[in-house]
Amino acid sequence: MNDSEAWVDLKLEQDEITVPVVVTATDGKTVETYNIILQRLSNDTSAIVSYDGEPLSKDENGEYNVSILDTATSGTIKVVTNDANATVDINNTLEYELGGKEYNLDIDTKAAGRTIEVPISVVSADETVENSTLVITRLSTNNNTAKVEGTYEDNNKQVTKEAVIDEDGNYFIMVKEETSEVTLKITPESQYSTIKLGEQTSKGELTTIATLTGDITFVNYTVTSEAGEEKQYTIKIGKVASISGKILTENTEEKYKSTIKLYKSTDTSNPVKQMETEENGTFYITIEESGKYDLVACKDGYLNYKVTGIEVIKGEETILDEHKLIAGNVVKNNEKSTLEEQIEIDDLVALNNNYGEIITDEDKETRAIYDLNEDGVVNKLCLL
Repeated sequence: MNDSEAWVDLKLEQDEITVPVVVTATDGKTVETYNIILQRLSNDTSAIVSYDGEPLSKDENGEYNVSILDTATSGTIKVVTNDANATVDINNTLEYELGGKEYNLDIDTKAAGRTIEVPISVVSADETVENSTLVITRLSTNNNTAKVEGTYEDNNKQVTKEAVIDEDGNYFIMVKEETSEVTLKITPESQYSTIKLGEQTSKGELTTIATLTGDITFVNYTVTSEAGEEKQYTIKIGKVASISGKILTENTEEKYKSTIKLYKSTDTSNPVKQMETEENGTFYITIEESGKYDLVACKDGYLNYKVTGIEVIKGEETILDEHKLIAGNVVKNNEKSTLEEQIEIDDLVALNNNYGEIITDEDKETRAIYDLNEDGVVNKLCLL
């Protein structure tokens, strides 16, 4: 010890210690008292991390993991520090908050990938930094079927056909009359989906052999999305005939919906089959009985299209030429047959009287027939 300094040993057992210091001037009379305050800063960077209220644990890689549906558009990330003097930043905003932080994450469902990584930074009171990552896995809700294929033997050759959607919404595969079994391959749209058929379960793809028991064999299966949502499907394997084709309309969005009716040529009073086309205008009708058939494509505001005398043979597929319906038949004349219908002056007058009208929900039933291109307005495009 000397006149200008003094040293003392301290036990740092408390977070804060106050050390009084008395300084006496050289005149021996002037005295000044000082307090030295020692604060021990925490290096605690521990925190509780939660997503949408669910607490998360850190794995061996130092990451927090949570699974959400791929349809979710947002989520809330909350970090609360163990030490109230620590600060937190989430997703590199560089806006640190004392004691914790809450962050609302916006998710672009179209642009986001399989996983989203969100960085989390905790800085202790003594400026120790701990970085971690919240990994968000987006579980697929897709339980759709991408395609169904059937392979069978025909004249000592292996033939593979992709199933089509029939008038009942089933996946249909037409085979020869002598076919006894078909190897089915089912592929879902999502690689994370699980397919169950009978006792078989497979992820991403399933192959099975179907034994045919008659003219028509039904095979049922279930696709379960990664998120756990189920969807039932039916495959129809038929030793039957089929008629397929494509009907176009004036729809500006290329959604060519129309109605297909199939009649026996010997009795055109009641259809034996009826279905709506797919949005792309395609249709596929299965027929169990050979013979001659007439097909009519119809849609409000259009002339009917009729194909007569279609020869249908069991085990064979008839593909009709693509046809575009003629628009403008907005005034139906019940006294005329399908073949006699044509666009007349009454139709043009009716269209002209409704020119410029905007189709609303209130008058959709009465005015939609004049909106031939289905864009919501009766305009010059409808009169072309």
